[in-house]
Amino acid sequence: MSYFNIAWQWLISAQQWHGPDSIPVRLGQHLEYTGIALGIAIVIALPAGLAMGHLRRGGFAVVTLANFGRALPTLGLLVLIFVLTAGSAASWLVPLTFLAIPPILVNTLRRGARGGP
Repeated sequence: MSYFNIAWQWLISAQQWHGPDSIPVRLGQHLEYTGIALGIAIVIALPAGLAMGHLRRGGFAVVTLANFGRALPTLGLLVLIFVLTAGSAASWLVPLTFLAIPPILVNTLRRGARGGP
């Protein structure tokens, strides 16, 4: 039996779709975690990007730092924060937020500098 068939059998199994560890429950948790991290990233990056774009100062430094932030390996950051926080909620919240900030910040900065859409 191939790995594809094993994965397909697991996916169509009834026990994966019912109960507290089911696929729909885990999907809802994933969307909740992602939404919380995205909300925090927007609260941090959007005002900073708008202010810097309006003032037209610090743009180069922000884009450079954001590109460094984009280069961070997700799994490495997740493991580091997990070890430092002993598995608390910050172990998923901090890496997801840090990884969401650079694209929001850079795109907001570019829109602010241009003066609109």
